[in-house]
Amino acid sequence: MADIFISYSRKDQAYAQKLAEDMRARGFSVWIDDRIEHGNHWFDEIEQAITDARAIAVIMTPEADKSEWVRKEILLAKRDGKAIFPLLLEGREFGMLIDIQFADIRSGKLPPDSYYDHINHVIGNPFQKARPAPLQQVRRAVQNAIPSAKGGSRRGVIVVAGLLLAAACACATLYAIATEFDMFPNGGGFNVPQGNANNITASGAANAQAFLSLVGQGNIGGASQYVCPQAQSYLASNLTAGLVSLGVTALSNVTCVDSGANAAVCTYWATGAAGTVTAQDTFYLENGLVCGVAGM
Repeated sequence: MADIFISYSRKDQAYAQKLAEDMRARGFSVWIDDRIEHGNHWFDEIEQAITDARAIAVIMTPEADKSEWVRKEILLAKRDGKAIFPLLLEGREFGMLIDIQFADIRSGKLPPDSYYDHINHVIGNPFQKARPAPLQQVRRAVQNAIPSAKGGSRRGVIVVAGLLLAAACACATLYAIATEFDMFPNGGGFNVPQGNANNITASGAANAQAFLSLVGQGNIGGASQYVCPQAQSYLASNLTAGLVSLGVTALSNVTCVDSGANAAVCTYWATGAAGTVTAQDTFYLENGLVCGVAGM
């Protein structure tokens, strides 16, 4: 059984092979159709491979959009309830995948780390090879940068502290303790959107804003109601753990705006021992619900 089934047009075989190698290097097992000729029972093999896979990666190009094979593979994945992770190599996103966030690889580059992080959080990957520890690297940078600030100037400190906060999403391994948190004293000063406390039918930006505000209050259960089903068990806990590990004690002025059909960008003030900085995160959305955080 493979972790990921790669669906692609024959024209894009070179990129598909490169993608498969990258996925394997990151610890995922991959099923890819690399045969030139298909036998009489090939569709049965394709169907079984999709049934056995934990997710499907779709390389989107105009040729793939016209491909009967690719369309069948997507339909089979939807029938079996598989997680689908599209990649836009050429053209535009497929109409049948319009509600799913895609990674833009139109330059022919390999997917970013955030794409793999999203896959890993949705399907799990206990054998994933370790990535560099960004949290430790950024903390070291902060320690090195603070002594160099002269004349009371805080610009360098604030910039680096902002990077530190952005790295919070890398702390996924801490989620196991997050359910024990009562982390933000006095509610942390968070602004929960009025009239949206239980309104999961609101816009994606409103749901993302409510999610982030409730995470800040330590209300994991409340925040999770704004999360897509496949991420409800961990997303709020992961984000909370990351913020706490960085010493963030309060959030305020949380504002989110839609960024395309499947994303929202949230800006907020984060307060900790080092002071208050402005931070920003991009949230992936599925059907208006939060399903991931860029870089997490």
